[in-house]
Amino acid sequence: MGIILATLIQKERARLAAEVEAKLDRERKEMRAEMEATLERERAQMRAEMEATLKRERAQMRAEMEATLERERAQMRTEIERTTSNAQGMVQRVLEEKQRIEAELMDVKLAVQTIANRLGITDRATAESLWDTTVLHDRDSLFEAMPEGWVMQNWLD
Repeated sequence: MGIILATLIQKERARLAAEVEAKLDRERKEMRAEMEATLERERAQMRAEMEATLKRERAQMRAEMEATLERERAQMRTEIERTTSNAQGMVQRVLEEKQRIEAELMDVKLAVQTIANRLGITDRATAESLWDTTVLHDRDSLFEAMPEGWVMQNWLD
């Protein structure tokens, strides 16, 4: 009977060991499944958080870049307007100077015509030579172009 009892105990132990091993395997599988599910949820959550963070950062960077571009555009517009205004002022000054010079030139032309008339110059080439000499401010040539004695005679008048 001792042998039968020992065999029964051995069978019971083997059965219990098999049950315990099966239970441990199930628990390991369940734990592994739970851990994998937890890891997958955490990965998904981290991925979602990272994507949201990236999206916010991209939006922030885009907004900053657009603001910077707008500031630069405004600065460039201001610079262009200032440059245009300066250029318009310069053009205005040049036009005023041109008008002044044209007025002076007209005065000189009238003076040369008066001189030519007083000298009795009717020859166009001589009158143009007198004009060119006067415009070039070559007074020596101007006096040389006048008939001899005219300078003294007219200055004394």
